[in-house]
Amino acid sequence: ARILARVHPGDGPREVWMLDVVRGTQSKLPVPYQAFEWSPDGTVYVGSFTSKGIVRNGADFVTEIVSTPSGERKPVYSAGPYVVGAVGPNGLLLVSQFVLDSLMAGRVGTDARTVVDGSDAFFPRLSPDGKWVVYTSRRSGSVQVYVNRVTSPLPTPIQITPNGGEEGVWVPEGDEIVYRLRDAWYAISVTAG
Repeated sequence: ARILARVHPGDGPREVWMLDVVRGTQSKLPVPYQAFEWSPDGTVYVGSFTSKGIVRNGADFVTEIVSTPSGERKPVYSAGPYVVGAVGPNGLLLVSQFVLDSLMAGRVGTDARTVVDGSDAFFPRLSPDGKWVVYTSRRSGSVQVYVNRVTSPLPTPIQITPNGGEEGVWVPEGDEIVYRLRDAWYAISVTAG
């Protein structure tokens, strides 16, 4: 198992390290990614970075896909407001568009299409089959967890938290979503349909 971890060494620049738990090794990545995600099969990771340090409007992010263990880097989006949100099966990539608060989905090498538009969407995660997305939004006036289809999104996403919540993630079987509400974690059963 390999882990990507962002490190903030004191007042120095942020760094991203890859830790190989099985071998007990670690290596610093050449790019200080601000967001990164593994593919479900662990053969690639997708990272987003900016050459201007942390920016709030995301106007200059570069998102690239990196093969492991070769380290070959290929740009997916360059000089745009797209930051990786999640990587799904068969090359499906979910990105956040910072300027418009939208979530976009597409396969690597194709144009992305809007999944969630202008609803202050964050913490996106794809379902194990890549057909649904769970995310956090303030669209109702409070922080809640929502789901929507990736292809043919519903006009109104489905709110799954009755009393607030954030950071929803799918369990590997895809039949539950775990989310955080303040200092506690909860699970809710879901049925894709």
